[in-house]
Amino acid sequence: MKILQFGILFYIFARVFWDRGQFLSPILFRKHCFMIKPETIRSIVNEALRDSNLFLVETVITRAGRIAVYIDSMDGVKIDDCATVSRFIESRLDRSRQDFELEVSSPGPERSLMLPVQYRKNIGRELNILRIDGIRFHGRLRDLYENRIVLETEQWIKDEASGKKKKISRTVEIGLDQIKNAKIILGK
Repeated sequence: MKILQFGILFYIFARVFWDRGQFLSPILFRKHCFMIKPETIRSIVNEALRDSNLFLVETVITRAGRIAVYIDSMDGVKIDDCATVSRFIESRLDRSRQDFELEVSSPGPERSLMLPVQYRKNIGRELNILRIDGIRFHGRLRDLYENRIVLETEQWIKDEASGKKKKISRTVEIGLDQIKNAKIILGK
């Protein structure tokens, strides 16, 4: 019975003090318990971006204290932009109360498009779209209006007269609220 109790306690201890491969010492756990709120980071970043052409795409904060801030602009993001925003965030947070690891970058091609302005920026590029109902689309982004995208897709269909396959283009409209994932296809 004591072995079972020890096992349960060990499991609880491991769940509480182990976060994404990083061991959180019970002595230092108090420092990690003070979690930085996403709203706080968003507010700081929006203040940093106020007089620039940059915009905030997303903030991700883990329990282990890792803060990832993704910024973008219609003209792209430079390393200096990321460094400036990073320094601004660091100047607004208190390291004596909060231990954190900060990363500021552009979303990059591996991250899904999230904001209407990102779709507008990528008009003319090819996208892979996954709707929330599981249907996938591949095509060229042609337009964005009233929170809907216009995607030009190509399909191969069999011509009934000749029996040969031919490529046809069709336009699909998808509401932004129906998109689960939208990624840019590089190199096309």
